[in-house]
Amino acid sequence: MLGSHLISFALHSTTFQKITDPTSGMRLYNRRMIQEFATQINHAPEPDTIGYLMRKGARVAEVQVEMQERMAGESYLNLGRSVAYMLRMAVSILLVEWFRGGKKFDNGKESKI
Repeated sequence: MLGSHLISFALHSTTFQKITDPTSGMRLYNRRMIQEFATQINHAPEPDTIGYLMRKGARVAEVQVEMQERMAGESYLNLGRSVAYMLRMAVSILLVEWFRGGKKFDNGKESKI
C-alpha cells in the first residue's frame, strides 16, 4: 500500500488530479483511448502512462470495485520487485514523462502539440 500511495502522490503532484488506486489493473477505456493505446507504441497501461495522458487532457474517473483474494497460484511480485516497480513508476511520473511529446486531448478533439 505504501508504494501505491507514493504513485498516487506523484500523479497528484504532476496532474493535480487525485487517483486513489493507480496500480489497479482494472481499467475501462473509451474508444478514443483504445485507439490511442493501439496506435502509440510507447503507451502501456501503467500508472506513468495514465499520468501522461491525464496531463494531455484525457479524463480519468474512478469507480470503486470489490476485489477478491486470489483463489489459486502465486503472485510474481515479491518485496524487491514491488519496491523496484514503485520507484520506477515514481521516477517516470515525476521526471521522464515530462519529455514525451504527443497529442493534446481537448473537449473531445485531438490536436498535436
